[in-house]
Amino acid sequence: MNQHKYTVIVLFDKFIPDIDKEELVHVTFESTGNPPTKALLKRLKNAMEIGNTHKIKVRIVFDTNNGVMSCRTTIWFVGKKYLLVKGNIAIPIESIYTVE
Repeated sequence: MNQHKYTVIVLFDKFIPDIDKEELVHVTFESTGNPPTKALLKRLKNAMEIGNTHKIKVRIVFDTNNGVMSCRTTIWFVGKKYLLVKGNIAIPIESIYTVE
């Protein structure tokens, strides 16, 4: 029997669906409407460091044309406008709410 595993988090009092990293290629990212904060950029760089040195996944919460979603993956690189995750998928930093 094929069972789907879903993880849900709460942001702004709403449940946020967790998608598989393989599904990121089908996502159309949207801006959160706010510029990324220094705290978020620092968290992204820290997540990149632990991903590169220890292969630890983090949860990224981001905005899409289908609403807010999250994904657990390894961050490989953080640039000025995008971050790169496993599978060579670029996520615009302006679409990210948080990383845990």
